[in-house]
Amino acid sequence: MTASLIRRCGAAVGLVLLILGLGSAPAEGHAFLERSDPAANAILPTSPATVSLWFTERLEPASTSARLIDQRGVEMGGVSFAIGSEKQLIVTLPPDLPNGTYSIVWRNVSRDDGHPANGYVPFTVGTIADVAPVVLTGAGEGGAPQWLRAGSRWLAFIGLFAVVAVWPVWGLVLSPALRSTPASAERGTGIVERFALVAIGMSLVGNLAALIAQALDVGGEFGEALDATLFDSRYGDLMMLRIGLLLAHGLVLSFIDWRDPWERAELAGVALASSVAMVLPFSLNAHASAQPAGRAFAIAADAVHLTAAAIWAGGALLLLTLVVGIWRSRPEDARPLASAAIPRFSALAIAAWICLAATGVYAAWLEIGGWNAARETDYGRAFLVKMALAIITLLFGAFHLLIVTRRLNSSSGERWSGRFRGSLAIEVAVIALLLLATGWMTSQPPAREVLAAESPAAAQIVLTLEANGTTGTLLIAPGTAGPNTVSLQLPAGIAPADAEALLRLTGPDPGMGEPEITLNPTGDGIWSIDGSQFSVEGAWSVTAIVRKIGEFQWQATANTVIAAAPETGQASIWRLGDWWIVGLVVLVVVAIATGYGLLRRRFEPAAGTVM
Repeated sequence: MTASLIRRCGAAVGLVLLILGLGSAPAEGHAFLERSDPAANAILPTSPATVSLWFTERLEPASTSARLIDQRGVEMGGVSFAIGSEKQLIVTLPPDLPNGTYSIVWRNVSRDDGHPANGYVPFTVGTIADVAPVVLTGAGEGGAPQWLRAGSRWLAFIGLFAVVAVWPVWGLVLSPALRSTPASAERGTGIVERFALVAIGMSLVGNLAALIAQALDVGGEFGEALDATLFDSRYGDLMMLRIGLLLAHGLVLSFIDWRDPWERAELAGVALASSVAMVLPFSLNAHASAQPAGRAFAIAADAVHLTAAAIWAGGALLLLTLVVGIWRSRPEDARPLASAAIPRFSALAIAAWICLAATGVYAAWLEIGGWNAARETDYGRAFLVKMALAIITLLFGAFHLLIVTRRLNSSSGERWSGRFRGSLAIEVAVIALLLLATGWMTSQPPAREVLAAESPAAAQIVLTLEANGTTGTLLIAPGTAGPNTVSLQLPAGIAPADAEALLRLTGPDPGMGEPEITLNPTGDGIWSIDGSQFSVEGAWSVTAIVRKIGEFQWQATANTVIAAAPETGQASIWRLGDWWIVGLVVLVVVAIATGYGLLRRRFEPAAGTVM
């Protein structure tokens, strides 16, 4: 394969990756409220003994709490809470609450990905006359500031990427490239060894910052929160695994032969394995871990994505560090080093980009899913910024491979050597901004979850019905087509105890007729039913009837709009099954073979090249 053909292949791969949308970050989410019993905004005739909350992800027991606030914003005593199932929080209330509006103010940390969430569930004891505006104090207070959440993730990503990239980029790219400048080999080896030490220190600082942010998100006294985060949570277990793998990798690097990386093949293989292993705690704490189906594949894809991103981004930083270091000590060696290193690194980057494209598109599907979600959420907008920065870095990579490599071997090579250092520095700066956008993005709830939480499915329809001087209330929860809970309430004592209640429905399709639904009595003046009464979206007319033949008759009609069932929820989207891990392995093999093949053909005259 000629050099020209290699460059055309590299450009074609870059174009394909641009189309596919390279670079979605490891996906992370939050334990949002899925439903509650009683439902939000419910009107109850008597004080409930408990309120149950169900969330979209597993709860971290040591970092989950609930309070009861009255309508004035005053916290009520006599409240306790416990984890019922992994995703259920049961709040026990004091007995005989006076009539009025109350709110369960909850706070949690997801056991799956370690992200915090908070919110409240209002309900009213009494009748519609007792409903009052909700006044909350401290409902969303506390937690780490957003800049610390995003910044700590940025530091953690930079540290991880730099450490992961050291050995594979040194062994596969930089050490062979230094053979073209024997006089600078010793100097280059020292530069990379120092880079490894700094990268390990940077990773430790990033992990420490992430731990502090997580403890602040737990809330309460900082010392207690830090203790609970580190020793009583899955996040803490994975954080200690992060640090343990980092230190183990540093120990492995202390035994390798930096001057001849492949002389001891077994130890070199251990170094490669420990490089990859460091991404696993990050993937196990990503939103991939919370997927209700295809969880193992999602985690594996996230790990491949992180590894590929680290080799590409961390490798660019390492390449810049080495080239600048050699230029400062022996300027005459900077050009031949760059000329030898660029094609090698480009081949490795192409392999990484192939993996990034496939896994990134899948991650974007899981967490965003569409253009509207990308435009309308903070997560989606951060993703778009990240995509724009990824495209810029790809253009720099294509520029280095397709133009700079050829010009370095021309009569103007020295001038282009300086231009390469400048353009590579700009690329590394763009990568740093890209990682900052990633940190900001992963500190936000995923776009799909935000849209699901903001959709009508997260609320209920409340209709006020007037007839014969009596006001009734009809509640439909959720306010979407499909399974619903429908409740009808009249003031206590108005209707006879044995009166029947029914609904006469007129849907958006005339062919549906006017079905009548009989409600079940659940209290004095309260009737309800669970089912799929509102089966399709659109405009509905609802006539509520409460009667006792020959004694009592109350009838009122109201119109409402039933929304479509949301398609943004995590439970409804299409996912790859775990058996697709086989396909993921094939993808990695094909990507490596592609990069290897390009490099071997580019350096066929150079015997003993290791890739």
